[in-house]
Amino acid sequence: MMKNSIEDLLKTVEEIRSEKYPNLSKDLVEKILLIEAEAVEERTDIFKKISKVVEESLNGGE
Repeated sequence: MMKNSIEDLLKTVEEIRSEKYPNLSKDLVEKILLIEAEAVEERTDIFKKISKVVEESLNGGE
């Protein structure tokens, strides 16, 4: 994914998150989107990385 596309996606998702899901961590959402953008080919690795950042966020380590 091109840098501008990622930036546009992050901006759009942040607008939605802040309006509809303000209690959801901005940092967590951004990390998940960046993981998805970096590794579109290997779903198992993506799932592991996302699980890790969600767990860290839930444990207070954003």
